[in-house]
Amino acid sequence: MKNKKHPIVCFEGVDGSGKTTLSKRLTELCGGAYLKSPPDEIKNTRHLISGAGDSITFHHYIYGNAAAGLKAKELSVSKPVFLDRYHYSTRAYHYQVIKDGAKVPDLPEEDLIVFLHADWETIEKRLGNRNDRKPHENIENLKKIFEKYEEVLSKKNNVLKIDTNIHSVEDSIRIVLERLNKNHERKT
Repeated sequence: MKNKKHPIVCFEGVDGSGKTTLSKRLTELCGGAYLKSPPDEIKNTRHLISGAGDSITFHHYIYGNAAAGLKAKELSVSKPVFLDRYHYSTRAYHYQVIKDGAKVPDLPEEDLIVFLHADWETIEKRLGNRNDRKPHENIENLKKIFEKYEEVLSKKNNVLKIDTNIHSVEDSIRIVLERLNKNHERKT
């Protein structure tokens, strides 16, 4: 990405950790681009593979991650990009498919991974306030996914972990912006 001038920041964490709230607020504050992974154009085709099994679902999401990553790379030439999830979510949520041998291809790199978490009581409360809560969004399942996130992200050196119980949205924004400024200073 030799022409890239702006950061690509992805937000990861279990459902209810604050990814969408924080990524949308930073997009507004920074005049950036907000992307979901997978993008709606691909996510909205999920129903076509309903019941096809975990391996097909995994590949559907990897395809969506690739589309989001390529779009983020393109947009980052002109503005910062804030990704609401990326391939780390796919790795955490589909850990069994990967364990069974599925491979994640090389995808465009992000500059910063913001890993959000909160205590399980807060997660339960946030998810309970949703009208569209999904069956997999139960605390026991999310605890397993959280462990997989920690495993996957432990291998990365560009992870910023933020506890959204301790830090408000405004505090979290400040922390992310400070980290981005430090990263920028190191590069110049």
